Amino acid sequence: MQVSNNCPQKLRQCVQQLACTASCTCSVWAHFQQLPPTGIHPTLTSAATQVRQLVHKYPKVLSTPPQRVQAAVERLRQLSYTREEWARDFETISPSFLAFFLRDSTDVIIRLEYLASTGERPEWRLREVMKPSNRTFAGKLRNFTQYNQMVKRKRAAAREAAQAAAAQAEAAAVKAALLGEDIGSSSESDQC
Repeated sequence: MQVSNNCPQKLRQCVQQLACTASCTCSVWAHFQQLPPTGIHPTLTSAATQVRQLVHKYPKVLSTPPQRVQAAVERLRQLSYTREEWARDFETISPSFLAFFLRDSTDVIIRLEYLASTGERPEWRLREVMKPSNRTFAGKLRNFTQYNQMVKRKRAAAREAAQAAAAQAEAAAVKAALLGEDIGSSSESDQC
């Protein structure tokens, strides 16, 4: 793996990369390199130069699970195909613009979901949806702030419910294991 001359600058941009082990980073890099010809995105094939461009613009991608990256890009694809202009933009997305999306994918997805569901601003291209700050974007759409807060509350509640369910399942598994040991040890004492 070739190290860039401005590596310290890149690490300052993505401090989490310092916490990743070299093997973790190399395995993610290898995953991106071995993607099929359609890769993460049809225009971003697994060609080394395009992957390097993506990593150069967004180094944190190397510490992000590849499945999460692919899921975010897939959601972008689904939403892009709700409007003709967005679909064209998606088909020709550059590695640097894809990196820009990945940097703020949660916020961008909420923006796209809002516009797709309300039909507002049909003339906007993907760049006009992704590039503004949250405050600027919300200032152009009167009901977006309430929508954004509602979606974030629902997603937080869903995460909490999933965590509670996982904790319950883990507790049930531990209880079952302990009961299994108690039953096994009591049956052994009955045999004596």
